Amino acid sequence: MLVSALDSHPGVRCLGELFRMGKKPDKGVGFVVSMLDDIYHDESYQVKHWRDYLDAVVEASGHVDAVGFKIMLNQDRNVMQALVADSGYKKIFLNRENILSVYSSHKIAKETGQGAAGLSIQVKKAQIEFVPEEFEKFRARYQRRFKAAEKVLETSGQDYYKTTYTEITTAEGINGVLGYVGVDSKQGWKVGTQKRNSPILTERFSNPQAVEDYMREIGRSDWLRE
Repeated sequence: MLVSALDSHPGVRCLGELFRMGKKPDKGVGFVVSMLDDIYHDESYQVKHWRDYLDAVVEASGHVDAVGFKIMLNQDRNVMQALVADSGYKKIFLNRENILSVYSSHKIAKETGQGAAGLSIQVKKAQIEFVPEEFEKFRARYQRRFKAAEKVLETSGQDYYKTTYTEITTAEGINGVLGYVGVDSKQGWKVGTQKRNSPILTERFSNPQAVEDYMREIGRSDWLRE
């Protein structure tokens, strides 16, 4: 959602996951990579020479004020650590506070094969099973990665923009990000994706009562809705 809003701004080119392996060459990031020198078509080369790779992507992105991309914390460990620690790149640190929502979205995406849906795309629906032990492992891993990334940002002393999923679902939240990037939000932007899953979290699961009971047990009833 955030990537689509930023990329719709006339002064911004915001790509998806530049360091996700197996990118399709006919759309998004894969299309931009296909425009680069042949050496960057090798994904192992991209990882080893990531700074040069980013410079080439910026050059291929055309005449805009800002070029960015999406980082996922489960991608190549060496690149992510080096990139997060490098103050030469502005960082937007986006946290989705509702981990039950993250967990369910992740499982539904795996079930349906649909990670995001544009406005003209039919959303694929699925209900998935809530497994407490699996959820707790997911929760611990998710929180650990975010804490580690934020610690690197804080200890490096660099400036970064911290926001949340709740904030960026508002116009003020998107405008705040654009202001940090350094472009005028008045030039216009629009979100190009649609929400895939119900804001009532129990509706995402095949065993809704188990979800509700467990969230009450751990004191996170607030996660039952987003």
